[in-house]
Amino acid sequence: MKKNIFNLIALVVSVVVFTSSSFSKASVSPTTSQDPNTSSEKNLSVDPFYEELIDFLFDSASALSKYPLYEKTKRPQILKKTKVQMTQEICPEDPNNCYNLAAFYNTDKNEITYDEMLDINSDHDNSFIVHEIVHSLQFHHKGSSIYIDCKATKATELEAYTVQNIYLKKRGQFAQYGEALRFLVCD
Repeated sequence: MKKNIFNLIALVVSVVVFTSSSFSKASVSPTTSQDPNTSSEKNLSVDPFYEELIDFLFDSASALSKYPLYEKTKRPQILKKTKVQMTQEICPEDPNNCYNLAAFYNTDKNEITYDEMLDINSDHDNSFIVHEIVHSLQFHHKGSSIYIDCKATKATELEAYTVQNIYLKKRGQFAQYGEALRFLVCD
């Protein structure tokens, strides 16, 4: 069942068009490994500006989703990885299904991973992290029921895309994501 849910999520995520206005690496970002075989990285950043941005993203996701924010110690770790690392982790059997993957939340590890090509300082790009923070909040408050079947997964994704789109609008960005998901029919 879990594999099918990841496939559905990967399909949903592939609808997202990865069109960052800036493909430069973030000027304020966590330390990452250059080894493409690294399966997990620790956020070694102690940069106060990075920490302030991450706090802002968590606060925004909580406020816009109406989910109470959990304790800071229970937050998912936020990791920056290469496209190869992300693909190996989320869809190793079908890498083409993850081509447009910008970020994902791993419920088992309580980690949010984002593509190193995202500029975390860009409101457009960090909206994908807000989207994934919403998933972490959903999972924290509702557990695995958010992915129990197609209908629940669709509702979970629609809620996260709605928050992402509101965040984008409030930050003066006019991009919108997840609209094609509304046409997904669950059997």
